[in-house]
Amino acid sequence: MAYSRLLAELRRLPTYPEELGLDLSKPEDRFKWLLASMLFAKRISAGIALRAYRSLEARGYTSPEALLEAGWNAIVDALDEAGYVRYDFSTATYLLEAAKALREAGG
Repeated sequence: MAYSRLLAELRRLPTYPEELGLDLSKPEDRFKWLLASMLFAKRISAGIALRAYRSLEARGYTSPEALLEAGWNAIVDALDEAGYVRYDFSTATYLLEAAKALREAGG
């Protein structure tokens, strides 16, 4: 009985896409979720990853084109502002590589 109550409570919690206000049926929000999931994937607190996503979002860096146009230094600055400092350089590089690969693939 306790298990089913716990499961019911967990199902009421928002998912990360819901918490970020993303509608995964929209292509632009699917890229935003990819971006956020790359931030959440590092060994860093969820709160810092969430702030890093919000920092990128506030600057409009939520598409492959926007990331590529912004460049490495601007992405590092956005990550640092959010406290995402341990992995800022490697993550900025990773985000740019992913954006470039998606653009080249026509996505």
